[in-house]
Amino acid sequence: GKTLRTNRLTVTVTNDNSGGGTTSTNILPDAFYEPVIRASDRDYILKPGENAADKINKNIFIKVDVDKRTCFVGEPVVVVYKLYTRLKSESSIVKNPSFNGFSVIDLLPPGNTYYSIEKLNGREYNVYTLRKSQLYPLQNGTIELESAEVENHVQFIKEDYLIQQQNNLGELFRDFNQTNIPAQGLHDEKVTLRSNPIFINVKALPVENKPAAYNGAVGHFTIESSLDKTSFTTDDAGKLRVVISGEGNMTMINAPDVAWPGGVESYDP
Repeated sequence: GKTLRTNRLTVTVTNDNSGGGTTSTNILPDAFYEPVIRASDRDYILKPGENAADKINKNIFIKVDVDKRTCFVGEPVVVVYKLYTRLKSESSIVKNPSFNGFSVIDLLPPGNTYYSIEKLNGREYNVYTLRKSQLYPLQNGTIELESAEVENHVQFIKEDYLIQQQNNLGELFRDFNQTNIPAQGLHDEKVTLRSNPIFINVKALPVENKPAAYNGAVGHFTIESSLDKTSFTTDDAGKLRVVISGEGNMTMINAPDVAWPGGVESYDP
């Protein structure tokens, strides 16, 4: 018997089109940032005199995948930003690409916490998807997909600390995962990773044989129609069903205009 009401929210709209700016977002809980452990893997063990920056460059990076680099105006392009790592790290997104020049549909929910293990150049990585979006170019020309930036706090185990211990390797790895190694046994590094920019060549739509009623739908589509019945009496009602399916920028497709024969009254779809 009660009426429930939500709380009120205020949205401030500005002219800033930076697409996220420098807002810091922790990608995943720290518990998920464990390296892929193999007996032969010692990428997060730092030897005396070894350069930590070199190890970081080889073992953690951002990779951008696009399903096409040439398309027409309005043709969808799927882009995926992924973080590959073999190190113990805490990571935060400090810059999201703005995708200027595109209409954007994000394909992953905010706060996605899933990861997978992928093999790249014969090495296994923990892979976190930072962003996956479907882009619709709004104009022709060469359009840049801006870089994503991720700030990483990376921890290494010092090898000389391991040598001092009498534990076996299995116990040491387990201790590391549980963050039980004292500060003197760890080496911390802070690094900001940037993905390489990607350029999309967007071609203008052809004007030859362009239909007068064309409104910008680009893709591969099929259309079919059916009636719920094919025999009517005067003042009888029936339904015409028109189905358009396929892949492309479906949002640009409207209900088609039907040239109804004389004596037929129609209603809005």
